[in-house]
Amino acid sequence: PNYFLPKPINESQVNDIETIRQTLHFYALVLDSKAFPLLDRVFEPTATANYSGLAGIFEGLPAIQKFLSGSLADYPRTQHLIGNHIIDVCAPKTAVSQTYFQATHFPNTTEGIFTAYVTHQDVWEKIEDGGWRIVYSNFGITVSFYALEINGTKANMITGAALSMHVDYSMIMTTLELD
Repeated sequence: PNYFLPKPINESQVNDIETIRQTLHFYALVLDSKAFPLLDRVFEPTATANYSGLAGIFEGLPAIQKFLSGSLADYPRTQHLIGNHIIDVCAPKTAVSQTYFQATHFPNTTEGIFTAYVTHQDVWEKIEDGGWRIVYSNFGITVSFYALEINGTKANMITGAALSMHVDYSMIMTTLELD
């Protein structure tokens, strides 16, 4: 969609774009530190997170927190790396972003390390204090990599999938109130 084509950034948008970028990085730190109550600094209370290809669609911050804490429970150590941000401030209080995540999960057992290569597509709303929160998040795994040990033999497995990868932002934008 044209929301992710490179566009000139207005000087007035620089702070908003950097605030969104910092919030995305904070999101990764929250996941890795298992500080799930702090997701209220990332998501609006009424946010929707679409993990439909993986686990379903979660409505509201409590449901998102419960899903994320439950899905990471078997992985005491994780590392979520974030990059390739495209952020478009569409209106004074509305933005969209697309971000790549590389999420590595280290289990307590010897069954192996799991790494997912993920695309997050998010719709953001500016809040009163000048911060930004996600109101809609779409999650898609492009490839998963498992490093396994089976009967003392090391093995690697790569799986590919396109899980809820595409959001038609033009449809979302028509339902949002643009200031």
